[in-house]
Amino acid sequence: MTDSRTLRKRTGALGLDQGGFALEATIFVLVLMSALTMVAVVGVVTATRTANYDYRYTQVSFAAEAGADAIMAQLEDAIHDGAITDAELAAIVPPSIPGFTFSAVNASRLGGVQVQSITDGPFAGLYALTQFIDIFSEVRDPIDNSAAAIVTAKAQSIPIFQFGVFYEKDLEITNGPPLEFIGWVHSNGNIYLSSSNAWYREVITTPNKVFHDRKDFHNILNGIFINDAVGTEVPLDFDSRSHPTPAAFMTESHAKFDDRLKTDAYGVDTLRVPL
Repeated sequence: MTDSRTLRKRTGALGLDQGGFALEATIFVLVLMSALTMVAVVGVVTATRTANYDYRYTQVSFAAEAGADAIMAQLEDAIHDGAITDAELAAIVPPSIPGFTFSAVNASRLGGVQVQSITDGPFAGLYALTQFIDIFSEVRDPIDNSAAAIVTAKAQSIPIFQFGVFYEKDLEITNGPPLEFIGWVHSNGNIYLSSSNAWYREVITTPNKVFHDRKDFHNILNGIFINDAVGTEVPLDFDSRSHPTPAAFMTESHAKFDDRLKTDAYGVDTLRVPL
């Protein structure tokens, strides 16, 4: 019995010890849970602060990029006469964006003018007089968050004498006698083509539309051929009316002429003559 009571006491003592351990463990868990809760709260506050910082930084970054875009637009206007002067670079001004202050904006030449071949875009194959320009835009918000955008722009002038035909307004070619034309054809207006015997050996471009028809009245003659990239004469049998969407026109021009007939569907730019 003694052993039994002792055992019970020990068991009881062990039970008390276990109970005490359980209590300690419970308190520890509660403390741990409280600590985790506090960490979670701190984490939420930190995340909120970080998100707020990211939001403000994103805003000020967008403002800096907007400043660079505004400078690009001013440079685009400046190059309409074929060149960008030092006075035009010095006259660059920042945009006005409520809530932001531009601390610095400038554009500076990067080296001299270079003669470069155009390797992409609708005028690929021609050469351009290229001037690289570094653009810098720095902006601050009311609580002094700041961001800067640095962009290198490529200002290009395309000499007009590379074109066999350069026309400012609508261009209509409806020849009677046979016509074989060797040279790049460009019009800033629409292009109208209708002939029984016309061969175009090089690229045709317009920032507007191409119509397989006369301009003054409806008269489609099916004798117009445009060379593809390997010199095969391919008949013109579609235009901007039959394929009105950019995707449809580009698909057809690519399949027939290897993209050598280009309209606004290709993003062709208007070329301004420096007069």
